Amino acid sequence: MTAKNVDGKNNPVPTSEHILEVISGAFDPQEVKYHKLFLFDRLTRGDKNWHFLIVTCRVQDGRLELAAFSYELGPDGELQTKLESRKARIPAERLSEVIDSLLIRLDEIDSEFREISLAGLEQAPLKLEYLRDLLGGKSDESNSGENRADGLQPGQGLEM
Repeated sequence: MTAKNVDGKNNPVPTSEHILEVISGAFDPQEVKYHKLFLFDRLTRGDKNWHFLIVTCRVQDGRLELAAFSYELGPDGELQTKLESRKARIPAERLSEVIDSLLIRLDEIDSEFREISLAGLEQAPLKLEYLRDLLGGKSDESNSGENRADGLQPGQGLEM
């Protein structure tokens, strides 16, 4: 479930399964209406490589709820997350300002990121496939029989 990064080093890069696992635990699954995913390039601190993402969902009062996570993958591809910010409710028009302030707080103001609309993810019957399509349609490496982040087992309709 891990892949080598482009320079060929054994620094595992996150797959769609890893990203889905992180965002699936961000909010109460009964009430989530996903909004956007901000997926940041790999960040380096000393000899450690880590990843950062921000996920937002819409809440009843028309605001956005934001959760920010840093995460890394161990040598065997195990996911280790650290919650950076939780349950920040903000007006939608202030989202870019809040993201900028988070990057300043993390001392990563020049960090590059992709902004991806997650509208419809919660209704998708195959969340992993839907997320793969949103991230560029690439099939991730995975091991058959492995537990999947979306609770689905390999079978019909899932790429292997």
